[in-house]
Amino acid sequence: MTGDGTAGGPVIGTEQTGREPRSETARSVRTGIMLSGTVSDVVDGDTIKVVARGFETPVRLIGIDTPETRKPGTPVQCFGPEATARVERLLPIGQRVRLVTDVTQDTRDRYGRLLAYVYRAGAGTSVNYSLVASGHAKVYVYRRTAPFTHVASFRRAEMHARRAKRGLWGPPCDGDTSTPAPTARQIATRA
Repeated sequence: MTGDGTAGGPVIGTEQTGREPRSETARSVRTGIMLSGTVSDVVDGDTIKVVARGFETPVRLIGIDTPETRKPGTPVQCFGPEATARVERLLPIGQRVRLVTDVTQDTRDRYGRLLAYVYRAGAGTSVNYSLVASGHAKVYVYRRTAPFTHVASFRRAEMHARRAKRGLWGPPCDGDTSTPAPTARQIATRA
């Protein structure tokens, strides 16, 4: 098990529909802890807060990493605001969600966040996977030592996003999200 673990859900040949094969979703449900809840806040592109069983808990989306927007001492990174905005659209406050942990990872990270795949009510594809497929997130394996269950399908989705130069893989970041986010003025001068 790892401390910061990561996970998600696959899709081969279904990038346009954004649906994971049912067998992968079912396998996650059988092997991990499942909770239902309601989104109470979007912290950034890979962290939300969910009220489940009467308690609010921070949730780190397993298997992904998005550019920073609120990390103390770190400037807002390239494509960070876009990734956060995408999560706010997919998981607005009040959205019903299903959280599924991954048995290959710890249940919580060192910050106490629940590590989970997040599914919108009635959806068969995790938001985690959708963010990778749309180019709003990179695949993340904690300490590169303990792959999460769906790492292969997430990597395929990332490869497709890279090739299509979607999201953070296109201009102005071209995959380098460690740089500060461009200002509105910089964007206007490029146009």
